[in-house]
Amino acid sequence: MARLDTTGADGTSRRVAGLGLAAAAAALWALGGLAAQDLFARHHVDPGWLVGVRMASAGLLLLAVFRPAWPRGHARLLVAVAVLGIAGAQYTWFAAIARSNVALATFVQYSAVAMTAGWQLLRRQVRPTPRRLAAVAVAAAGVWLLAAGGPGGLHASRADQAGIAFALVSAVMYSFYLLGSARLVAATGSRAATAWGLSIGSLPFLAWSPPWTAHASGDPAVVAGLVAFMVVAATAIAFSLSQASLRRITPTEFAVTSTLEPALAAVAAAVFLGVTLRPPQYAGGALTILAVLLLAPAGRDAPARGRLVRALPGTGGPPVCCDAGMDFDTYARKLWTGRADAYERGFARLTVHAAGPLLDAAGVSIGARVLDVGTGPGVVAGAAAARGATVTAVDAEPSMIEAAARNVPGLDVRLAVLPDLPLPDGEFDAVTGNFVIHATGDPAAVLAELRRVLRPGGRLALTCWNDPAPPVLGIAREAIDAAGVTWPPDVPVAPFHPYSSPGAFAGLLAAAGYAETTAQLLTWEHRTTREQWWDVYRSSVGSAGAVIARQDDATIERIRTEFGRLAARYDTGDGEIALPAVAVLATGIRP
Repeated sequence: MARLDTTGADGTSRRVAGLGLAAAAAALWALGGLAAQDLFARHHVDPGWLVGVRMASAGLLLLAVFRPAWPRGHARLLVAVAVLGIAGAQYTWFAAIARSNVALATFVQYSAVAMTAGWQLLRRQVRPTPRRLAAVAVAAAGVWLLAAGGPGGLHASRADQAGIAFALVSAVMYSFYLLGSARLVAATGSRAATAWGLSIGSLPFLAWSPPWTAHASGDPAVVAGLVAFMVVAATAIAFSLSQASLRRITPTEFAVTSTLEPALAAVAAAVFLGVTLRPPQYAGGALTILAVLLLAPAGRDAPARGRLVRALPGTGGPPVCCDAGMDFDTYARKLWTGRADAYERGFARLTVHAAGPLLDAAGVSIGARVLDVGTGPGVVAGAAAARGATVTAVDAEPSMIEAAARNVPGLDVRLAVLPDLPLPDGEFDAVTGNFVIHATGDPAAVLAELRRVLRPGGRLALTCWNDPAPPVLGIAREAIDAAGVTWPPDVPVAPFHPYSSPGAFAGLLAAAGYAETTAQLLTWEHRTTREQWWDVYRSSVGSAGAVIARQDDATIERIRTEFGRLAARYDTGDGEIALPAVAVLATGIRP
């Protein structure tokens, strides 16, 4: 009896989890700022000393708990994020608190929201959707109201001006942290990035102000308790939560969500330190909350508000939607929703040709523990089980895992969305993925996650379609063009596309920390009939099928005529066609 596990998070829950992690980190940072102000004002603790002790202690704690490997190949990025992004932002924030107060310093620091969003929009890393733009604008307005508090609020005293200057520098460094951490986490994983980042970032401050040079005043037990809270809760836990959230949401979304920190800091400062708020500051706090509410529904799996593409009569599949503001993960998920049967009738029969070479490259044999990601109807998982391997399979589409469970009796098949696998570290001897990497929105994060679940010495083997597209795939796009249909601009380009060649694919694996990377071309001919292969696209399978599905009947007939004309070039003389297929098989070993 197949085991069907549907407990994995889908795209919506993955996004909600990311927002929740960011909010929790913001809350702990707010309380940490409150503790820092008390240490500076009442106990005369030096900000540089606190940064060094806080980060070193938290970093060593995380290294002891998680024991992450040194992130080879990413040392420069790690040092930059650690020293500038983590330690730099922390010190300048503490300096701002020491010269003004925690509320004002935190409010101004969160101009990083606008800085982060502006950078990502300029670099075209995120789409300027109305909700995203509105959320950033509302958050920026809220932070300004909180900081100003009224006319002339930012210029009340020289001390506040000095605090604002330090807070603005902290905002620049915090924005660098958000952007750099997203890259670092994708390459090394959140545990390694956090533990090593805190440890390395502490070194300059430990050299500047060693732990034994502290000259705090007041009750030593109170000082120790406040420092311990900052080390464990406001640093180790908070930074771990923030790094983990950046695997689920974008840096801009994290920055907007964590504007809860200044709102909470304002409330806590008023309650515990007597720092009162003016009406405009309460309005600013409300706007930061509104920004989060605006942002939350605009996630990867929120209901699309763009154009709906009608389903073809009799295809049995749901409509495919494309939206100019849709990211690639959302598009890919919707493209395959409910299409397991159509996939089995068409593309599964095409991709099965790569299953044997894929398993050979992964070294799959009797007794091997194998993870097959993007398993679809279980073609590769079934072949691995037939070799005597112990197989776990995952897919993001419920209809696919149902098909896999049906096709491979006894298969441990689970619902999971890359790059977030609900599986332990180092669990598998081999990881395989047959034509799945090009359907993910963040290939670097996916490769980091697959490396995490591999044991040291374990093998990764992945396939993708070669670029330019081979005739077996290109014929549909060519027929669409020949029929005079313009390819819609709202169909996103796969982020993996630049790596769809042997050299680029192998280079991507090496950059992701894999050793002994190789890549080779696989070629074969896919034998089918014109009618069978046309029916695959009529079932709205793949991007070309989705584009065909949105046309009117007359246009579809023109595309079909051109499809038949082009397919005639591959006639075998016995009623079939032999379409050339070319794929890339890439492998690597976890060091």
